[in-house]
Amino acid sequence: MLLAACSAAPTPALVPVTITLENNICTYDGPQPIPAGAEINTNWVVKDTDHPAYSVMAIYLVSGKTLEDARATIVGSGSGIGILETAGGAEVPAGGGTKMFQVRTTKGPLYFVCVTDPISENLQFIGPFEVEGTSP
Repeated sequence: MLLAACSAAPTPALVPVTITLENNICTYDGPQPIPAGAEINTNWVVKDTDHPAYSVMAIYLVSGKTLEDARATIVGSGSGIGILETAGGAEVPAGGGTKMFQVRTTKGPLYFVCVTDPISENLQFIGPFEVEGTSP
């Protein structure tokens, strides 16, 4: 009985995901649904070169909020309070490139948001992605 209490917590599953921005279109390559509790090893690949900067965020919407609420928050015309929770993200400078970041799945659904600078030109949501064993 004592040994069971001292055992280490299970290591979260590592799940590879690639988010690609090419020709101003953002795409997702990864599992669907996403395993609950997984550590998402996210590869952010920017093949475009026509903007000064590129960002991606992994977000959860707060209950009762919409993607339009999130859009207003991200472009700066919303309050941001109680709209979304950021779960991770990365930036790539002008000229494109690749960055890695991790996201721990704690609930669902999960969205990825691709953003270029200036934000108003290209803001794309990918998802929702179901997270196994969670409810929206």
